[in-house]
Amino acid sequence: MIQTKEIILYYSRSQKSGKIRIELTNPIVDQSGATTFTVTDWVVDEDGNKTYRDSKSVTKTADEINYLDSYIEDNFPEVLLLPKTERERKKMKIGLMLDTQTNLLDSGNTIYGLTPIDWEFTAE
Repeated sequence: MIQTKEIILYYSRSQKSGKIRIELTNPIVDQSGATTFTVTDWVVDEDGNKTYRDSKSVTKTADEINYLDSYIEDNFPEVLLLPKTERERKKMKIGLMLDTQTNLLDSGNTIYGLTPIDWEFTAE
C-alpha cells in the first residue's frame, strides 16, 4: 500500500533498519456503516523480504468514509475509470496515504518520526 521512500532506522530492543511498509486489510463494516481496518506495519529488507513489525485496528465512521470517498473522487478522478474492485482498493491506498501524511503527531511528524514527503505508494 504505502512505504517509506528510504531505509530508516527504527528501534525495538536493538537498532535495526529497513523500509517500513503499511498495509490495510480486513475491512469490516458494522451496522452503523463504520468500517474497521487492520493496519499492519512491516519491515522490508534490502532483498524485499517482509517481517511483521506491529498491527492495530482502526475504525472510521460512515461519515469519515463518505467524506474521504468524495474527496478522493474529486481530487483523484482517475480512480473512477478503474473497475469497481480495483477502484475501491485504490481508494483505500490513497486514503491510507492521506491519513499518514495529515494525521500528524504532536511533534509535527508522521509515524516513525518522519515527514509527509517521506512516504510513497508501493508498486503492488
